[in-house]
Amino acid sequence: SVAGAMAEALRCDLVWVGFAKGISDFVVEMKDSSMVRKFQPDFGRMAEMGGRGVIITARSEDPRYDFESRFFGPNAGINEDPVTGSAHCALGPHWAKKLGKNQLSAYQCSDRGGTMTVCVE
Repeated sequence: SVAGAMAEALRCDLVWVGFAKGISDFVVEMKDSSMVRKFQPDFGRMAEMGGRGVIITARSEDPRYDFESRFFGPNAGINEDPVTGSAHCALGPHWAKKLGKNQLSAYQCSDRGGTMTVCVE
């Protein structure tokens, strides 16, 4: 399965795996945001999965944010993008449905980091 292959490639337990067809990214939900922050990517294994990139995400443990994420795009020549608008276009509907709200506060926890407000109509 794709979820099993992704769990093996990322070397961690996953809550959910999806694919954002419009941007060709895998979307991977992890158990908690500390896993997202501490994640050590293997770019070679990620690239083998295909697609443009891999978005990892989890519900935020920080009360200022609804969710946190990171974006890795080794097949696009970007190992880790600091703040990725297109990734949040895919994450918005996922978290809006899961959390039951249409306006979300997001934090991309790359080294540089960045916050975004995501609105889903």
